[in-house]
Amino acid sequence: MDVFPSSSPSFQRSPQDVPIVGLVYDARMCAHQNESNSEHPEQPERISSIYQCLKSAGIVARCVKVEAREATDEELRSVHTESHVELMKAVSSRTYGRHGRKGIAKRYNSIYFNEGSSESALLAAGSVIEVSDQVAQGKLKAGAAIVRPPGHHAEADAAMGFCLFNNVAIAAHLLVHKKKQLGVQKLLIVDWDVHHGNGTQHMFWSDPQVLYFSVHRFDDGSFYPAGDEGNYDHVGVGKGAGYNINIPWPHGQFGDADYLAVWEHVLMPVARKYNPDMVLISAGFDSAEGDPLGECRVTPTAYFKMTKQLMEIAEGRVVIVLEGGYNLTSISNSYLACMHALLGDVFLENPTHLNSLLAPTLPLIEKVQNELQKYWPVLSINQKVSCPRPIAGQVLSSKLESSKEVMCQSVDAMFPSSTTNGVDNIQDSHKFATKVGHSSEIVHTSSAVSREEQVLSTREGTENSYVWYVCYGSNMWLPRFMCYIQGGQVEGMVDCCIGCRDPSPPLASLWLTIPNRLFFGRNYSYTWGIGGVAFIDPLPERDVKTHVRAYKITLEQFKDIFHQENCIEGIPNQKFPIDANLIQSLKNGLPATSYTIFEDGWYGTIIYLGDQDGLPILSFTCSLDDMAKFRSGELDVHRPSAAYEQAIVRGLIENMDLSKEQAKDYIVGARCPNPTPGM
Repeated sequence: MDVFPSSSPSFQRSPQDVPIVGLVYDARMCAHQNESNSEHPEQPERISSIYQCLKSAGIVARCVKVEAREATDEELRSVHTESHVELMKAVSSRTYGRHGRKGIAKRYNSIYFNEGSSESALLAAGSVIEVSDQVAQGKLKAGAAIVRPPGHHAEADAAMGFCLFNNVAIAAHLLVHKKKQLGVQKLLIVDWDVHHGNGTQHMFWSDPQVLYFSVHRFDDGSFYPAGDEGNYDHVGVGKGAGYNINIPWPHGQFGDADYLAVWEHVLMPVARKYNPDMVLISAGFDSAEGDPLGECRVTPTAYFKMTKQLMEIAEGRVVIVLEGGYNLTSISNSYLACMHALLGDVFLENPTHLNSLLAPTLPLIEKVQNELQKYWPVLSINQKVSCPRPIAGQVLSSKLESSKEVMCQSVDAMFPSSTTNGVDNIQDSHKFATKVGHSSEIVHTSSAVSREEQVLSTREGTENSYVWYVCYGSNMWLPRFMCYIQGGQVEGMVDCCIGCRDPSPPLASLWLTIPNRLFFGRNYSYTWGIGGVAFIDPLPERDVKTHVRAYKITLEQFKDIFHQENCIEGIPNQKFPIDANLIQSLKNGLPATSYTIFEDGWYGTIIYLGDQDGLPILSFTCSLDDMAKFRSGELDVHRPSAAYEQAIVRGLIENMDLSKEQAKDYIVGARCPNPTPGM
């Protein structure tokens, strides 16, 4: 079996002084195995595959070898009952025999024993204690333990879920409560195993000196270990209230973007505030892509990033301890990525992109924040969340500083710039101006002229020259469009817009038809929830007539709307040169009449559609690369949500004299272009 596929991420060795990282592994822990089922997922090859992967990659040679040792009775009794310790030590002895061990195993949930179980369990616990102690003592900068059996399900008085002793909990309790001379007064446990660490949670349920964080599948309490204790409202009791944090995924398939969003908006703000002296990671890789039990999609890319972020706290004193993970390829590559992070290596981006956020992620994060903000006020500051990628620019203004952060749904739209052919066949339907405010009432053009003269007298310079901004989705309904101008939200939106720096309403609007096909792509947006959102093909097609509404606004407002549409926070700057020079280039068709100005945005391509009254008609949509992905099915084409569709319908029937049925038929008729469109 190819344990180390070529598709795994690549790394560049750190040019700086290499941190002293300890690694503990002992093949004796492979003696624990299921005698009745050689295909049992918790198999010896889990740790031998990881070790061989690290050895082949040169990681073992770069680490300090930490000798494995057995945990003592006193150490084990720090979190386990004496009777449990005695039974786990004795269960592999001849006293019980194979038949007796099977009988004992039946007392527990998902447990097996053999002649090697006791020694393996003692070595696993003792090895984690040893490497953790050496990090706390300063002998090592960081550490890693390739151990089995795992530990986080083990209760004080019972083995459970493949776990005999709770390895991480033992080491944590000893550091905080028994070895105070080492100076670990506060300790953070991060558990990213796909299963909730019920045992660890119970052992520190009322302890403020250990902050336990777990992100796991919950499935309404039906996923192992089952029950409601892994839900986000279980936060600890007494002095420990607020020191237990659960992120319960409602199903499988959560991946890189979801986990990194949780890191950015829950874990890391709390961790920085808590300021622990040390971090222990219960590193279960059954949340990895390809795991048969977890069915989630975390890649080595994300494990590297999550580890790297945790190294920013506690002066980098981080220990990685293996928990679950049952795909040998996944656990080997994932553990390797974490080791590269510990060693300070530079991550070279995979050519593949991070998984996009799933629909439940952002609402779940907000629920967790709301539950915990009374304990961690820092979470109330970060009430609105964004996708885990850099946000360009500075804050728009003091007005926007106090508003909710701009939301962004995905991190997978990183495609190269593209251009397209010119668009013609602009048809003027009818023209009118709009009233100030969120009213869709039409006012006469003559009144707009005096309004325009008044506004123009107060606006000067290139930034305040005018353009026609073409809308083809929900913005065709004026109240919805005014959310982009003045901030706020309309019925059906689940997030507020922050508005433009200049909240003045458009001077006029007109209806047009354009030869660019309308379709609905993606399957979720934070503004509207589950469902597709409107795009137009950057390329025109013969005999296509798409209804659009054009608003007369300033170039500055156009820039601000571009930023809001693409989830960019900040003042438009040289990175996004939307100016007279760009517009003139588009007019001249140099290099074409569209230009991808923001490769990381859903609507990062600006299109020039013609002129009206001497002003350019502009819009933005997806890049040509994204368009190819929509055509091929790599990006989803999806019907819009009911609320989003209703906003479009209202725009069409209020101003295009269409019936509700005609408007709905128009939306239903919108489809993704054929693979080879043309004029």
